[in-house]
Amino acid sequence: MVTRALSNHHRQEFDSPKAAQQAVTYARDHVFERSAVQDERAILQAAMDRSMGQAGSSQVREEFEKRTAQGEFRTVYHGPHASAQQFTTAAMIRMEREIVGSMQAGNRQDAFSLASGKIRTEVEQRNPQLNQAQRGAIDQVLESREKIVGLDGVAGAGKTTTLSVIREGVEREGYRVEGFAPTSRAAQQLSGAGGNEKGEYARVKSVDAPNNLLTVLRADGSEQTYDPRRQQGVSVYRTEEKAFSVGDRIQFTAPANDLKVANRELGTVQSITDDGRIGLRMDGGRSVSINPREHPHLDHGYAVTSHSRREAVWEPRRRVEPIEKIYAWAEHERHWTPLNKALTPSEADQFGWRAETGTAVRLQLRRPQPAPAAPVDCSTACRNAQGAVRLNPG
Repeated sequence: MVTRALSNHHRQEFDSPKAAQQAVTYARDHVFERSAVQDERAILQAAMDRSMGQAGSSQVREEFEKRTAQGEFRTVYHGPHASAQQFTTAAMIRMEREIVGSMQAGNRQDAFSLASGKIRTEVEQRNPQLNQAQRGAIDQVLESREKIVGLDGVAGAGKTTTLSVIREGVEREGYRVEGFAPTSRAAQQLSGAGGNEKGEYARVKSVDAPNNLLTVLRADGSEQTYDPRRQQGVSVYRTEEKAFSVGDRIQFTAPANDLKVANRELGTVQSITDDGRIGLRMDGGRSVSINPREHPHLDHGYAVTSHSRREAVWEPRRRVEPIEKIYAWAEHERHWTPLNKALTPSEADQFGWRAETGTAVRLQLRRPQPAPAAPVDCSTACRNAQGAVRLNPG
């Protein structure tokens, strides 16, 4: 088989000039996709990666220099401190000239501002989280009579939030807003400036099952119909009323990122103010204050699953067993007094019942000792306790 394979071998020869030409074309289209200016090293590096050894570095550089001489690549001067020679392309320059020409032509036409002063004031008042710079940008864009307005800012400056408020204002004037982006990542970021999205709550109003459509009623009273197969990042909840008191155990059923609280994190209610704010002492030791209207994902934290309870910690080589919880006296009275009163001394002794922690340390029953009173069935005692029994292993 080896002999036959060797006799049938084929040798593949590459056209190096053609490979260099294809590599430089790829580099031009790739590196200038997201930036109008690139340095020489980035262009040649992309071309060499594309050639995959089919063309040498000298051949790739020769092809690049030839097309630079023909005007396809244009030199850009950024002063003596530039680390390498920088280039743009003839197509990029032509595109920029078309944009500038379109902007100048639009500015020569009579136009109205995008939104009236009344609407500008209303949308800004509805978004009190805006800072002074964002409000200034919103006013400038909504008051502008120009056809093209640039909004530039460093990462994290709040450009997406600003665009969302601008969209709200122009849509109230009757315009339809559409967003365009050159890449999928940019399109995903731009979608954050849409009319909905993030953290907004809506109630399902109707379901069109044959057409797979949902109609939801939003907080502002408007309705929206959409196909849930095309809407990502939507969670479904059922509204329930919960009553909390000082001393109650609470768990978060959704993460509260602004408070740095994780999903299923546990805490104890320390205070409740007249306006409904709840002061919590988290199990980690931090104190947080929440508004249930803004953080409605709360539940009682007495009965939790092993997945959500974080008292047992796994380490690479050994397991740390949960530490038995010792309750404060007020919490002890509320939780375990009904159960302690329901159990007779004999029944408590059978289970090794610890009144101070509300736990049973063994499951096996001891032989009942003679007593003048009739024995009480354990199930009856547990029913009378009106509480829950946690059984420790062993």
